Amino acid sequence: IGLLLTVVSLVLTRYARATDYFLNYRRAQLAAESCVEHM
Repeated sequence: IGLLLTVVSLVLTRYARATDYFLNYRRAQLAAESCVEHM
């Protein structure tokens, strides 16, 4: 059971990091689009 919990926590950590990366990417993309509109 301990091993299973470790695997689950690792997967959740990887998923959380991927989500953070995706949100940061979207935020940067939206900022770039707004900059282009202001030009």
